[in-house]
Amino acid sequence: FPDNEQGDGVSLHGSGSALFEAGVMFSGSINQVSDAIRNVASVDKDFRVVVPVYEDFQDQRADMVVKGVFDDMSAASPMGIEVTQEVFGWSRVERRNFLILQYIVENQGQNNLLGVYASMFADWDITTSLVNRNAANYNQQLSLAFTEDLSGFNPNKYGVAVLSEDG
Repeated sequence: FPDNEQGDGVSLHGSGSALFEAGVMFSGSINQVSDAIRNVASVDKDFRVVVPVYEDFQDQRADMVVKGVFDDMSAASPMGIEVTQEVFGWSRVERRNFLILQYIVENQGQNNLLGVYASMFADWDITTSLVNRNAANYNQQLSLAFTEDLSGFNPNKYGVAVLSEDG
């Protein structure tokens, strides 16, 4: 997919990008899914930019705060969801190995959103070796999905965790 060449991806300790692609998706039913993730033949374009992504230099909650707003009004069957995405990053040694992504979801539509699920998709490619031995794992106690390279080529582990009780 040609757009996967944008940005620097996710790297840790000089390993190079370990993330092929990622995205957030929402589903109200099997026939009502909003995302901007690849499907069989192309990439879904259900989200519309409301406020382009920008770095908020006034926000002091982290050393770097990036924000943007999108909605699902480009979907074939929109749910009326508007999402504010905030990304927090730090430069201090003890906090520079992770980012926090916060999604604030608001109902801008007429229908109740009970039964709508939100999820995060990540396609990790953590090694460039010819023998790609990525393994995915889930730790229920930590609400943490992570992947690792079983061949030992890349010793780092990469993952996504739910940090809120509502998640």
